Amino acid sequence: MITAATDSRPVVLVVRLSALGDVAMSAGVVSAAARLNPGIRFVVVTRPAFASFFPDNIEVVGTDLKGRHKGVRGMARLASELWSHYHPAAIADMHDVIRTKILRSLLRLRGVRVASIDKGRRDKKLLLSGKHRHQLPHSTERYAGVLRTLGYETGQPDASPLGPHISSGRPSVGIAPFAAHPGKAYPLEKMIEAAALIRSARPDAKILWFSAPGNEAGRLSELTPESDIIVANLGLNGGIGAEIELMASLDVMIAMDSGNMHLAALRGVPTVSVWGATHPYAGFAGATSPDSLRIQADMPCRPCSVYGNRPCRLTSNGTFPCLDAISPAEIAARTLSLIPSR
Repeated sequence: MITAATDSRPVVLVVRLSALGDVAMSAGVVSAAARLNPGIRFVVVTRPAFASFFPDNIEVVGTDLKGRHKGVRGMARLASELWSHYHPAAIADMHDVIRTKILRSLLRLRGVRVASIDKGRRDKKLLLSGKHRHQLPHSTERYAGVLRTLGYETGQPDASPLGPHISSGRPSVGIAPFAAHPGKAYPLEKMIEAAALIRSARPDAKILWFSAPGNEAGRLSELTPESDIIVANLGLNGGIGAEIELMASLDVMIAMDSGNMHLAALRGVPTVSVWGATHPYAGFAGATSPDSLRIQADMPCRPCSVYGNRPCRLTSNGTFPCLDAISPAEIAARTLSLIPSR
């Protein structure tokens, strides 16, 4: 249910329904826009679980894509609810999928100004083909472009929209070894080796493993020492928001090209990112993972995928040489360089 408010400023709806990392990347853009356009009320339309990605001054409308907002009728219902409660002046579609196209079209019929993201699909195809090997616009720049099309100032995205990270005192390293697709997941056994090297060099450091509950947490429980903390086993109240707050105490995060890289950035945590089938050139690098913290193998076949969901071009056994070529020692060394000296 959408809650009406007394704020009389013109409303701009910012729509980004998924995925986790993409929504997290939009937070800094929306936060900066709200600061630079104080006469505008920015309202984010996304999944309820992602509300914790945005600072308190940004209102979030949670969608129910499996229930009342499912399908064409559901989008019509959502459009009606948004119109009834906000009478928005504009809608910034930062997703541009069938659902959001339906939503923005229905609102356009009511006179709402509309702008949608340019995903750069052609340039990404050229990147995968090897014809163009250069940096494409970052996702945050594409998001900001939607708001600029509507006439709003964007500036640079806020670097840590949920506030800066604050060290807990004891050196702390977070490791998020999993990813949605195998082309983005560093072999777990090698990541365990990297953690052992970090532990050996800095026995005073606390290591926290971020994973989903169930199978992922179970594998980590079997392979890691009892002194390490598996976050999924803590049963944190508050879901993703609680994990972000825990990340805020880290000195450094190790992550794949995955959502955790972007969650850490929400609290400004330096992140060593590991890249396989995907590449930062596609525009999805984490805001706190600059080039100096990105670890990747220099292979002519990379990138072979924008999202990591394609099989390897070189092998047929499910492995990815681009990930196997990265040594645990390199990950450990890059991480240790960010841990405060004793």
